[in-house]
Amino acid sequence: MNTPPSHYTDDHRITSEDLFNASSYEELAQIALGELKSLGNAVSIVCGPITTGGRGSIKDNVAVFGATIKKLSETNILFNQVPYEGSIARLRQIWHNEGNTGYCMPILDVFYAQLFESGNITKAYFIPGWESSFGARWEHNEMKLHGVEIVYLTDEWIDSII
Repeated sequence: MNTPPSHYTDDHRITSEDLFNASSYEELAQIALGELKSLGNAVSIVCGPITTGGRGSIKDNVAVFGATIKKLSETNILFNQVPYEGSIARLRQIWHNEGNTGYCMPILDVFYAQLFESGNITKAYFIPGWESSFGARWEHNEMKLHGVEIVYLTDEWIDSII
């Protein structure tokens, strides 16, 4: 029997199948919360542009996220949201197909809000260019609201890891 690949392999194993089967942002958030809580009470997260702003494409922005997460995970306990992006994109398409327009706010108001409200995230690293992203600006405001320590990464730091 083939086991789907997972992105977290300790006590809380999340498979690609789990993410694919999530039928709502609420369901996806519950999966992510389980993972986040298994990481402890002092977890960091990387914030920055993915769908809007940044390097100009989702592919390039996700590559920067991946490299940043890989480097920072050497010295931090990090929640890695990149494996969730495929399901987020799939749910966003469903949202748009239902006739909704504009920015898909459930990504922020349902998925990310629950992660930030959990209290498990205590530090956020912001990728340069975050100001050009609607979602990253929203995340920045949420971090301030929840008293999360904010670290601003530099272009030079990013260039040194990619």
